[in-house]
Amino acid sequence: MNKTIPSVLYKYRAFSINSLDSLINDTVYFADPITFNDPLDCQPSIKMDLTDLDKLREITAKLMLDTQIRELFALKSSVMRYIEHQHLTKNYSYRNLDKDDDQTFLKKFDQHRKDIRNEYVNFEAAQIEKLIIDIGNFLEHLEDSLTPNMTHIAVEMYEDLISKELVVSRNIGVLSLAEEKNCPLMWSHYSDDHQGFCCAYRLPGDPNNFASDKKLKPVDYDGVRCVSTSQLYQQANNSANVKSVINNAIYYVKAKKWEYEKEYRMIGKPGLQKSPFILEGVYFGLRCKESVKLSIMSALAKRESTVQFYQMTEVKGTFDLEPEPITLSNVSGLPLSYVK
Repeated sequence: MNKTIPSVLYKYRAFSINSLDSLINDTVYFADPITFNDPLDCQPSIKMDLTDLDKLREITAKLMLDTQIRELFALKSSVMRYIEHQHLTKNYSYRNLDKDDDQTFLKKFDQHRKDIRNEYVNFEAAQIEKLIIDIGNFLEHLEDSLTPNMTHIAVEMYEDLISKELVVSRNIGVLSLAEEKNCPLMWSHYSDDHQGFCCAYRLPGDPNNFASDKKLKPVDYDGVRCVSTSQLYQQANNSANVKSVINNAIYYVKAKKWEYEKEYRMIGKPGLQKSPFILEGVYFGLRCKESVKLSIMSALAKRESTVQFYQMTEVKGTFDLEPEPITLSNVSGLPLSYVK
């Protein structure tokens, strides 16, 4: 789907400590798809166009291994601290280190760091090898527990396992943005019934180049939420192009009913990330409290790049919304010290 990327995209937010902190620190949040309000979103249907059990076993084993390796990596800092403690206890005496000259101490410290890294690399390799063996034994045990000569039952079993592992194994978060700032439904659904705000994010440089580099794409509301096992088999064997095809089917496709959102998505590591955008404006909802406006406008007042503020207003006689520029002096009920 070819579509010109807008130079500005919008993020609807409810007001909270977290959303204020995100504004102040210029961060954006890549959400885990499991938290989405649509249970079908980012949960593709698996097309079982392979029935070869060896290939299905290979696909499943690779997905399970990716998931468990990610969990292993999440423990890296804790494991490194443990190895360092054991290494210091076993190999060094602080009393003797205190007597070393600076050059000798630095040599010992450099060797100590190399030893820690090497021990962790060896630990990690051993754990991955163990995971491969354990997963293989687990799948073999599952197959052995099935009735002999009932291949279709084994295929169904692998379909269930692949469905459960496919998304979680990828460890990808989603940042959702919108093409418009004045959609009443978006204000209702994502900005706390018009009590929140909406950020205007300008894409730096050429929007299309930025989008290509940052994996920013419009959502396809006519696409098919389907991933085939033949595609997953290619991925398991490191096919160069199929990963992006699979990601498109998982992360950039939504039901036709959601088309009003005019959504764009960026994928990346889950959690808070430094914003790649330029915050150029904040729009306040129809019901946004004066105290919320004061908090946000005051917090952003001293940014190096100027942020413009707007109040959404109703267009009389219609259901349309339009923004009006505001400053701190427009916020009613402020302490006198805020009024210019």
